[in-house]
Amino acid sequence: TTGYFPGNRDTSYPYAYTYRDYVINAFNDDKPFDQFVIEQLAADQLNLPEGQREALAAMGFLTVGRRFMNRQHDIIDDRIDVVTRGFLGLTVACARCHDHKYDPIPTADYYSLYGVFASTHEPEELPLIGDPEKTPGYDEFLAAKAEKQQAVDRWLEERRVAIEQELRSRLADYLIYFAKVRTSDSSDKLPKAGDRGALREPAIR
Repeated sequence: TTGYFPGNRDTSYPYAYTYRDYVINAFNDDKPFDQFVIEQLAADQLNLPEGQREALAAMGFLTVGRRFMNRQHDIIDDRIDVVTRGFLGLTVACARCHDHKYDPIPTADYYSLYGVFASTHEPEELPLIGDPEKTPGYDEFLAAKAEKQQAVDRWLEERRVAIEQELRSRLADYLIYFAKVRTSDSSDKLPKAGDRGALREPAIR
């Protein structure tokens, strides 16, 4: 499981067994060690032919772990720890905060790895494993899913257009706000949250 997570969220990993099976099959098939390592670190970056994507299960090495209440910094730290312990035989978690005089991995190297993991993302929807049986019920599900997705896409497009129009219509307000910020002598004189009126925070940033 992902560990404790508030909000009655499902903490199970439905596909965790696929990583277990991948490791077992790798040993049974005498998979070369370099390929074994590469697939666990970057199977999603390999040009795997369609129908032969079993190696994607190797990504469980990185993804089947604690989620620390969805704190991304801790999730990435845990993945760095797993990789370095597993493949380098080193514990580098200390480098998250400081260097040790005789440790071979300094903070700079730690955050080089951090940048790699921070630039990755996981799919919102888990992929299908195998080809589902074609039944009337499954076809109805696909049709209903497509209809709902179209409704969501329409709503998102409507909101995008509405927000864009609003931002364009209030361009002068945003320019005045930024002018106040740039002419302030100190941070104490910066406009407070209440001074922003109805300006959108993401647009201000």
